[in-house]
Amino acid sequence: MNRRLDAAFRKLTRDFPELLDRLRRDSYPRGFPRARIPKQGVYAFREDAVTWYVGRTDTMARRWGHHTHEGSVENQASFAFLLAREEANAAGIRAHTRKALAGKAKFTPYFNRAKARVGRMSRHAVEVVHPTKQALFEIYAAVVLRAKYSDFRNH
Repeated sequence: MNRRLDAAFRKLTRDFPELLDRLRRDSYPRGFPRARIPKQGVYAFREDAVTWYVGRTDTMARRWGHHTHEGSVENQASFAFLLAREEANAAGIRAHTRKALAGKAKFTPYFNRAKARVGRMSRHAVEVVHPTKQALFEIYAAVVLRAKYSDFRNH
């Protein structure tokens, strides 16, 4: 086994337990001063002590807005879209692609309700600047926190 690769990986991941503790703890409610929100890193949406979604971004405050803004489209409000699709599918509203489902007028109320729901959830974040570390930590946090709606499938 390549010891250099192992050492490089260990260096990137050694503080993951501490970062996870901070992600669980550090909450940023609506109206929190933007200057004190991490600019880039990994974030989580929680509801009733359950972490539903973990994501990563280089523009934290803007990304949170995309998840919740009424005018956000399916690829901006990806978590809300997943929630809405699940509810719409249960009601018999289906489409083969994300774009097709988002274009259905019957889907719009589900999507808007989901964005509002995400807006009420607690927002948590931890700063992670290094892009590879950010990607690895997103996966680590989603797995450890059992974030049901974190989606790592290729689109």
